Amino acid sequence: MLKVLIDARWIEKPRGLGRYVREMLYAIAREDFGDAEIIVLTPEGSEEHVSSLGTFKIVTLRAWPVPIWEQFIVPWWAWRLRVDLVHSPCNTTSLMLSKMRVQNLVTIHDLMFFEGHGSTLYQRLGNLYRRFIVSRFKRRGLTLVAVSRATRDRVREKFGIDAAVIYEPVANFVRVAGNVSGVSRRLGGRAYFVHIGGLAAHKNTQLVVDAFRAATLCDYCLVILGVPRSARAVGNWLADDVVIPGWISDAEVARYIAGATALIFPSLAEGYGLPILEAFSLGCPVITSAIAPMTELAGDAAFLVDPRSMAMVTDACRRLGSDDALCRLLRERGLRRAAEFSAERIGRELMAAYSRAAGVQHVGTS
Repeated sequence: MLKVLIDARWIEKPRGLGRYVREMLYAIAREDFGDAEIIVLTPEGSEEHVSSLGTFKIVTLRAWPVPIWEQFIVPWWAWRLRVDLVHSPCNTTSLMLSKMRVQNLVTIHDLMFFEGHGSTLYQRLGNLYRRFIVSRFKRRGLTLVAVSRATRDRVREKFGIDAAVIYEPVANFVRVAGNVSGVSRRLGGRAYFVHIGGLAAHKNTQLVVDAFRAATLCDYCLVILGVPRSARAVGNWLADDVVIPGWISDAEVARYIAGATALIFPSLAEGYGLPILEAFSLGCPVITSAIAPMTELAGDAAFLVDPRSMAMVTDACRRLGSDDALCRLLRERGLRRAAEFSAERIGRELMAAYSRAAGVQHVGTS
Protein backbone atom coordinates (compact mmCIF):
# COMPACT_ATOMS: atom_id res chain seq x y z
CA MET A 1 0.00 0.00 0.00
CA LEU A 2 1.28 3.44 -0.94
CA LYS A 3 1.35 5.85 2.02
CA VAL A 4 1.65 9.56 1.18
CA LEU A 5 2.13 12.37 3.71
CA ILE A 6 1.06 15.82 2.46
CA ASP A 7 2.44 18.86 4.26
CA ALA A 8 -0.55 21.22 4.65
CA ARG A 9 1.18 23.80 6.87
CA TRP A 10 -0.08 26.66 4.66
CA ILE A 11 -3.70 25.53 4.29
CA GLU A 12 -5.19 28.49 6.18
CA LYS A 13 -3.33 31.13 4.14
CA PRO A 14 -6.09 33.01 2.25
CA ARG A 15 -4.54 33.02 -1.23
CA GLY A 16 -1.27 32.04 -2.87
CA LEU A 17 0.23 28.90 -1.34
CA GLY A 18 -2.83 28.32 0.83
CA ARG A 19 -5.06 28.31 -2.23
CA TYR A 20 -2.78 25.79 -3.92
CA VAL A 21 -2.87 23.41 -0.94
CA ARG A 22 -6.67 23.55 -0.78
CA GLU A 23 -7.14 23.09 -4.53
CA MET A 24 -4.63 20.23 -4.55
CA LEU A 25 -6.35 18.37 -1.72
CA TYR A 26 -9.77 18.91 -3.30
CA ALA A 27 -8.46 17.55 -6.63
CA ILE A 28 -6.84 14.51 -5.02
CA ALA A 29 -10.11 13.72 -3.22
CA ARG A 30 -11.83 13.45 -6.61
CA GLU A 31 -9.55 10.50 -7.47
CA ASP A 32 -10.00 6.91 -6.34
CA PHE A 33 -7.06 6.23 -4.01
CA GLY A 34 -7.28 2.47 -4.58
CA ASP A 35 -5.30 0.92 -1.74
CA ALA A 36 -3.28 4.10 -1.14
CA GLU A 37 -3.47 6.07 2.10
CA ILE A 38 -3.30 9.86 1.96
CA ILE A 39 -2.30 11.50 5.25
CA VAL A 40 -2.55 15.26 5.73
CA LEU A 41 -0.26 16.93 8.27
CA THR A 42 -1.91 20.20 9.26
CA PRO A 43 -1.91 22.81 12.08
CA GLU A 44 -4.38 22.48 14.93
CA GLY A 45 -7.69 24.17 14.18
CA SER A 46 -7.70 23.36 10.48
CA GLU A 47 -9.17 19.86 10.73
CA GLU A 48 -12.61 20.91 9.51
CA HIS A 49 -11.05 22.76 6.61
CA VAL A 50 -9.24 19.61 5.51
CA SER A 51 -12.34 17.45 6.03
CA SER A 52 -14.42 19.79 3.87
CA LEU A 53 -12.09 19.07 0.94
CA GLY A 54 -12.19 15.28 1.04
CA THR A 55 -11.74 12.11 3.05
CA PHE A 56 -8.20 11.96 4.38
CA LYS A 57 -6.38 10.70 7.44
CA ILE A 58 -5.55 13.91 9.35
CA VAL A 59 -2.68 14.52 11.76
CA THR A 60 -2.77 17.85 13.59
CA LEU A 61 -0.24 19.57 15.79
CA ARG A 62 0.89 22.98 16.93
CA ALA A 63 1.66 25.38 14.06
CA TRP A 64 5.42 25.75 14.51
CA PRO A 65 7.32 28.37 12.46
CA VAL A 66 7.82 27.07 8.93
CA PRO A 67 11.55 26.19 9.13
CA ILE A 68 11.01 24.15 12.31
CA TRP A 69 7.83 22.54 10.96
CA GLU A 70 9.37 21.70 7.60
CA GLN A 71 12.89 20.69 8.61
CA PHE A 72 12.08 18.71 11.78
CA ILE A 73 8.36 18.09 12.31
CA VAL A 74 7.59 16.76 8.83
CA PRO A 75 10.47 14.22 8.67
CA TRP A 76 9.72 13.04 12.21
CA TRP A 77 6.11 12.30 11.29
CA ALA A 78 7.21 10.73 7.99
CA TRP A 79 9.38 8.34 10.01
CA ARG A 80 6.72 7.73 12.67
CA LEU A 81 4.00 6.97 10.12
CA ARG A 82 6.35 4.92 7.91
CA VAL A 83 5.24 6.72 4.78
CA ASP A 84 6.61 6.02 1.30
CA LEU A 85 6.37 9.60 0.02
CA VAL A 86 6.19 13.14 1.36
CA HIS A 87 4.59 15.82 -0.83
CA SER A 88 5.96 19.26 -0.02
CA PRO A 89 3.60 21.55 -1.97
CA CYS A 90 5.07 25.01 -1.34
CA ASN A 91 8.51 25.35 -3.01
CA THR A 92 10.69 24.04 -0.17
CA THR A 93 11.16 20.80 1.74
CA SER A 94 13.10 19.16 4.54
CA LEU A 95 16.73 18.45 3.78
CA MET A 96 16.55 15.51 6.19
CA LEU A 97 14.19 13.51 3.97
CA SER A 98 16.97 12.69 1.50
CA LYS A 99 18.81 10.89 4.30
CA MET A 100 15.74 8.78 5.10
CA ARG A 101 14.16 5.97 3.13
CA VAL A 102 11.36 8.29 2.08
CA GLN A 103 10.71 9.65 -1.42
CA ASN A 104 10.03 13.37 -1.70
CA LEU A 105 7.92 15.24 -4.25
CA VAL A 106 8.12 19.05 -4.23
CA THR A 107 5.84 21.51 -6.04
CA ILE A 108 7.68 24.55 -7.42
CA HIS A 109 5.51 27.61 -8.04
CA ASP A 110 8.12 30.12 -9.16
CA LEU A 111 11.70 31.22 -8.52
CA MET A 112 10.94 34.88 -7.85
CA PHE A 113 12.57 34.60 -4.41
CA PHE A 114 15.91 34.40 -6.25
CA GLU A 115 15.20 37.68 -8.02
CA GLY A 116 14.35 39.95 -5.07
CA HIS A 117 15.15 40.17 -1.39
CA GLY A 118 11.71 41.37 -0.23
CA SER A 119 10.46 44.67 1.13
CA THR A 120 10.02 43.60 4.78
CA LEU A 121 12.19 41.69 7.24
CA TYR A 122 9.72 38.78 7.15
CA GLN A 123 9.93 38.61 3.34
CA ARG A 124 13.72 38.92 3.33
CA LEU A 125 14.12 36.08 5.82
CA GLY A 126 11.59 33.96 3.93
CA ASN A 127 13.33 34.48 0.60
CA LEU A 128 16.72 33.73 2.16
CA TYR A 129 15.33 30.45 3.53
CA ARG A 130 13.82 29.51 0.15
CA ARG A 131 17.02 30.28 -1.73
CA PHE A 132 19.05 28.18 0.71
CA ILE A 133 16.74 25.16 0.44
CA VAL A 134 16.04 25.25 -3.30
CA SER A 135 19.72 25.73 -4.16
CA ARG A 136 20.35 22.27 -2.68
CA PHE A 137 17.71 20.44 -4.69
CA LYS A 138 20.07 19.18 -7.40
CA ARG A 139 22.05 17.00 -5.01
CA ARG A 140 18.98 15.61 -3.21
CA GLY A 141 17.39 13.41 -5.88
CA LEU A 142 13.93 14.92 -5.49
CA THR A 143 10.92 14.56 -7.75
CA LEU A 144 9.82 18.04 -8.82
CA VAL A 145 6.44 19.21 -10.07
CA ALA A 146 6.08 22.67 -11.64
CA VAL A 147 2.77 24.53 -11.84
CA SER A 148 3.44 25.71 -15.40
CA ARG A 149 5.75 25.09 -18.34
CA ALA A 150 7.21 28.55 -17.74
CA THR A 151 8.20 27.60 -14.18
CA ARG A 152 9.51 24.21 -15.38
CA ASP A 153 11.72 25.98 -17.91
CA ARG A 154 13.08 28.38 -15.29
CA VAL A 155 13.93 25.47 -12.98
CA ARG A 156 15.67 23.62 -15.81
CA GLU A 157 17.63 26.72 -16.85
CA LYS A 158 18.76 27.62 -13.33
CA PHE A 159 19.42 24.18 -11.85
CA GLY A 160 19.49 21.74 -14.75
CA ILE A 161 16.68 19.73 -13.14
CA ASP A 162 13.59 18.47 -14.95
CA ALA A 163 10.11 18.83 -13.47
CA ALA A 164 6.75 17.45 -14.51
CA VAL A 165 4.04 20.05 -15.17
CA ILE A 166 0.80 19.66 -13.23
CA TYR A 167 -1.51 22.66 -13.31
CA GLU A 168 -3.56 24.03 -10.45
CA PRO A 169 -7.36 23.82 -10.80
CA VAL A 170 -9.87 26.28 -9.36
CA ALA A 171 -12.73 23.87 -8.69
CA ASN A 172 -12.71 24.37 -4.93
CA PHE A 173 -12.69 28.16 -5.37
CA VAL A 174 -15.77 27.88 -7.61
CA ARG A 175 -17.43 25.44 -5.18
CA VAL A 176 -16.92 27.81 -2.23
CA ALA A 177 -18.28 30.70 -4.30
CA GLY A 178 -21.60 28.91 -4.80
CA ASN A 179 -24.13 30.00 -7.39
CA VAL A 180 -23.02 33.31 -8.94
CA SER A 181 -25.32 33.20 -11.96
CA GLY A 182 -27.53 35.94 -10.55
CA VAL A 183 -24.77 38.21 -9.29
CA SER A 184 -25.19 41.91 -10.05
CA ARG A 185 -23.05 43.23 -12.88
CA ARG A 186 -23.12 46.74 -11.46
CA LEU A 187 -21.52 48.37 -8.45
CA GLY A 188 -23.11 51.54 -7.13
CA GLY A 189 -25.08 51.81 -10.36
CA ARG A 190 -22.00 51.43 -12.57
CA ALA A 191 -20.50 48.55 -14.50
CA TYR A 192 -16.96 47.71 -13.44
CA PHE A 193 -13.66 46.05 -14.27
CA VAL A 194 -11.85 44.02 -11.64
CA HIS A 195 -8.09 43.83 -11.10
CA ILE A 196 -6.41 41.30 -8.81
CA GLY A 197 -3.16 43.03 -8.00
CA GLY A 198 -0.86 43.75 -5.13
CA LEU A 199 1.79 46.06 -3.77
CA ALA A 200 4.66 44.22 -5.49
CA ALA A 201 5.82 45.89 -8.69
CA HIS A 202 5.30 42.81 -10.85
CA LYS A 203 1.54 42.94 -10.19
CA ASN A 204 1.50 46.14 -12.30
CA THR A 205 -1.34 47.72 -10.33
CA GLN A 206 -0.21 51.31 -10.89
CA LEU A 207 -0.30 50.83 -14.68
CA VAL A 208 -3.77 49.28 -14.43
CA VAL A 209 -5.09 52.30 -12.52
CA ASP A 210 -3.49 54.74 -14.99
CA ALA A 211 -4.73 52.79 -18.02
CA PHE A 212 -8.28 52.52 -16.70
CA ARG A 213 -8.45 56.26 -16.02
CA ALA A 214 -7.00 57.03 -19.44
CA ALA A 215 -9.83 55.02 -21.00
CA THR A 216 -12.31 57.64 -19.65
CA LEU A 217 -15.17 55.17 -19.31
CA CYS A 218 -17.60 57.39 -17.45
CA ASP A 219 -20.09 54.64 -16.63
CA TYR A 220 -17.44 52.32 -15.20
CA CYS A 221 -15.39 51.93 -12.05
CA LEU A 222 -12.38 49.76 -11.23
CA VAL A 223 -12.34 47.29 -8.33
CA ILE A 224 -8.86 46.38 -7.04
CA LEU A 225 -8.58 43.15 -5.05
CA GLY A 226 -5.53 41.73 -3.30
CA VAL A 227 -4.35 44.86 -1.49
CA PRO A 228 -5.06 46.00 2.09
CA ARG A 229 -6.87 49.30 2.47
CA SER A 230 -4.25 50.36 5.04
CA ALA A 231 -1.38 50.26 2.53
CA ARG A 232 0.24 53.61 1.73
CA ALA A 233 -0.12 53.14 -2.04
CA VAL A 234 -3.89 52.78 -1.71
CA GLY A 235 -4.16 56.50 -0.95
CA ASN A 236 -2.91 57.24 -4.46
CA TRP A 237 -5.44 54.93 -6.09
CA LEU A 238 -8.66 55.45 -4.14
CA ALA A 239 -11.14 57.79 -5.76
CA ASP A 240 -14.73 57.82 -6.96
CA ASP A 241 -13.77 55.61 -9.90
CA VAL A 242 -11.61 53.12 -7.94
CA VAL A 243 -12.97 50.78 -5.24
CA ILE A 244 -10.68 48.80 -2.91
CA PRO A 245 -12.59 46.41 -0.63
CA GLY A 246 -9.45 45.25 1.21
CA TRP A 247 -8.99 41.64 2.36
CA ILE A 248 -12.16 39.68 1.60
CA SER A 249 -13.19 36.02 1.46
CA ASP A 250 -12.86 33.78 -1.58
CA ALA A 251 -16.64 33.84 -1.98
CA GLU A 252 -16.62 37.65 -2.12
CA VAL A 253 -13.70 37.63 -4.57
CA ALA A 254 -15.66 35.25 -6.79
CA ARG A 255 -18.73 37.48 -6.75
CA TYR A 256 -16.70 40.52 -7.80
CA ILE A 257 -15.12 38.54 -10.65
CA ALA A 258 -18.43 37.03 -11.77
CA GLY A 259 -20.07 40.45 -12.03
CA ALA A 260 -17.21 42.25 -13.78
CA THR A 261 -17.15 43.30 -17.42
CA ALA A 262 -13.61 41.91 -17.51
CA LEU A 263 -10.63 41.00 -15.34
CA ILE A 264 -7.57 43.18 -15.97
CA PHE A 265 -4.47 41.11 -15.21
CA PRO A 266 -1.40 42.46 -17.08
CA SER A 267 1.14 40.98 -14.67
CA LEU A 268 4.83 41.36 -15.41
CA ALA A 269 5.81 38.02 -13.83
CA GLU A 270 3.96 35.01 -12.41
CA GLY A 271 4.65 31.40 -11.66
CA TYR A 272 1.11 30.54 -12.75
CA GLY A 273 -1.51 33.28 -13.04
CA LEU A 274 -4.40 31.80 -11.06
CA PRO A 275 -6.80 34.78 -11.51
CA ILE A 276 -6.99 33.96 -15.23
CA LEU A 277 -8.53 30.54 -14.56
CA GLU A 278 -10.71 31.95 -11.80
CA ALA A 279 -12.19 34.46 -14.23
CA PHE A 280 -12.60 31.90 -17.01
CA SER A 281 -14.44 29.54 -14.65
CA LEU A 282 -16.81 32.31 -13.57
CA GLY A 283 -17.61 33.48 -17.10
CA CYS A 284 -15.59 36.71 -16.89
CA PRO A 285 -13.62 37.93 -19.94
CA VAL A 286 -9.88 38.41 -19.32
CA ILE A 287 -7.32 41.03 -20.33
CA THR A 288 -3.86 39.65 -19.61
CA SER A 289 -0.20 39.75 -20.57
CA ALA A 290 1.12 38.41 -23.86
CA ILE A 291 3.97 36.69 -21.99
CA ALA A 292 4.42 33.32 -20.28
CA PRO A 293 2.89 31.85 -18.21
CA MET A 294 -0.18 34.02 -18.81
CA THR A 295 -0.31 32.98 -22.48
CA GLU A 296 0.13 29.34 -21.42
CA LEU A 297 -3.03 29.46 -19.33
CA ALA A 298 -5.04 31.83 -21.50
CA GLY A 299 -4.60 30.11 -24.86
CA ASP A 300 -6.85 31.90 -27.35
CA ALA A 301 -9.46 32.77 -24.71
CA ALA A 302 -8.14 36.15 -23.48
CA PHE A 303 -7.46 39.64 -24.81
CA LEU A 304 -3.63 39.74 -24.78
CA VAL A 305 -1.65 42.96 -24.23
CA ASP A 306 1.93 44.09 -23.70
CA PRO A 307 1.95 44.49 -19.89
CA ARG A 308 4.35 47.45 -20.15
CA SER A 309 2.13 49.34 -22.58
CA MET A 310 -0.42 51.54 -20.86
CA ALA A 311 -1.86 52.37 -24.29
CA MET A 312 -2.61 48.71 -25.01
CA VAL A 313 -4.28 48.16 -21.63
CA THR A 314 -6.29 51.34 -22.12
CA ASP A 315 -7.42 50.19 -25.56
CA ALA A 316 -8.40 46.78 -24.17
CA CYS A 317 -10.56 48.44 -21.50
CA ARG A 318 -12.28 50.59 -24.14
CA ARG A 319 -12.85 47.62 -26.43
CA LEU A 320 -14.40 45.37 -23.80
CA GLY A 321 -16.30 48.26 -22.26
CA SER A 322 -18.11 48.92 -25.54
CA ASP A 323 -18.17 45.63 -27.49
CA ASP A 324 -20.73 43.18 -26.09
CA ALA A 325 -20.09 40.67 -28.89
CA LEU A 326 -16.38 40.53 -28.04
CA CYS A 327 -17.20 40.03 -24.37
CA ARG A 328 -19.55 37.14 -25.21
CA LEU A 329 -16.91 35.53 -27.42
CA LEU A 330 -14.22 35.74 -24.72
CA ARG A 331 -16.67 34.53 -22.08
CA GLU A 332 -17.51 31.42 -24.14
CA ARG A 333 -13.87 30.71 -24.93
CA GLY A 334 -12.89 31.18 -21.31
CA LEU A 335 -15.44 28.67 -20.04
CA ARG A 336 -14.21 26.09 -22.55
CA ARG A 337 -10.60 26.77 -21.59
CA ALA A 338 -11.36 26.44 -17.87
CA ALA A 339 -12.87 22.98 -18.46
CA GLU A 340 -9.43 21.76 -19.56
CA PHE A 341 -8.11 22.34 -16.00
CA SER A 342 -10.63 20.18 -14.15
CA ALA A 343 -10.01 18.94 -10.61
CA GLU A 344 -10.59 15.36 -11.81
CA ARG A 345 -7.77 15.65 -14.35
CA ILE A 346 -5.37 17.26 -11.88
CA GLY A 347 -6.23 14.68 -9.21
CA ARG A 348 -5.37 11.82 -11.58
CA GLU A 349 -2.10 13.49 -12.54
CA LEU A 350 -1.08 14.05 -8.92
CA MET A 351 -1.84 10.47 -7.89
CA ALA A 352 0.09 9.20 -10.92
CA ALA A 353 3.03 11.44 -9.93
CA TYR A 354 2.95 10.00 -6.40
CA SER A 355 3.05 6.47 -7.79
CA ARG A 356 5.96 7.23 -10.12
CA ALA A 357 7.95 9.01 -7.40
CA ALA A 358 7.42 6.12 -4.98
CA GLY A 359 8.19 3.53 -7.67
CA VAL A 360 4.87 1.71 -7.46
CA GLN A 361 2.08 0.98 -9.94
CA HIS A 362 -0.42 3.83 -10.36
CA VAL A 363 -2.90 3.41 -7.52
CA GLY A 364 -5.83 5.45 -8.87
CA THR A 365 -8.57 3.62 -10.75
CA SER A 366 -10.98 6.37 -11.86
